[in-house]
Amino acid sequence: MKINNPRFFSILLAFFCFSYITSCSYFQTIEKTPSIYEDITPEESFRLIQQHLNDKNFIILDIRTPEEISNGYIENATFINYKNDNFAKEISKLDRSNIYLVYCKGGIRSEKAIELMKNLGFRYLYNMPGGFDEWSELHYPFVKP
Repeated sequence: MKINNPRFFSILLAFFCFSYITSCSYFQTIEKTPSIYEDITPEESFRLIQQHLNDKNFIILDIRTPEEISNGYIENATFINYKNDNFAKEISKLDRSNIYLVYCKGGIRSEKAIELMKNLGFRYLYNMPGGFDEWSELHYPFVKP
């Protein structure tokens, strides 16, 4: 086959066009799924929890110390102590496609954790800036160990 054969160039052109169209539609699909990084109040957090009661992809992430947790925690929470040296390693083990409601005692650590999680590629993150302190002050339900 000659390289300057018109049929060869037609096939090659068709291949490149197909490859381009396929890759563009793939990336458009990814871009259509928006990421969520939002600060929400305890009231909004409570509604979010109620909305996802039976959703195994919804994780309530409590990043307080064991001492803080001993004062109470939101039911069904997963615990990863922000003050542990292996915090980033533990967070990196989590499924990035899940939806996370992150809280700490007052909101400072959860904000930092959200930033870390965003940098690690997590896409659905809710932060409760008032933390467990505000949650309990407003008398939302919690487990008292």
